Amino acid sequence: KAAAGASNENELSPSMRELLGRLEPSVVAARAEGLTGEPMVSRAIELNVLRFLAQVRSRSKLLRDLERDGQLQL
Repeated sequence: KAAAGASNENELSPSMRELLGRLEPSVVAARAEGLTGEPMVSRAIELNVLRFLAQVRSRSKLLRDLERDGQLQL
């Protein structure tokens, strides 16, 4: 689980569980690359940023157009 520091998921607030749920795919992907410790955390952060940018591009035609036209850099 992404919430490695929490001994019991029920100890987390609903908003913290939601946040960790959003991060978990990136953590799982980083671990699947065989990474642990700080390298895994760094890679999970990188993967999460890439996922976020892909979501932004897929959800906003305006931002896609601005990026395509060189008026926005993502």
